Amino acid sequence: MTLIIKNANKDFAEAVRTMAKACDSMIEITEQKEPSDELLEAIREVRNGEVERYESFEDFKKAMLDEVSH
Repeated sequence: MTLIIKNANKDFAEAVRTMAKACDSMIEITEQKEPSDELLEAIREVRNGEVERYESFEDFKKAMLDEVSH
């Protein structure tokens, strides 16, 4: 049987770990990492429309090569 519990705090996770150990069950607890400042900034830029969009990969490639050459 698989049981998935999301958004549990550390105390609850420890209680579940103790119960699992008591009944000889396997348990895997993973913690979600906080997003980096760079990722949060990129998300903000996308939400505010502060990104450049291209019609095709070729247009993107040309813009990147033009930017590097200047």
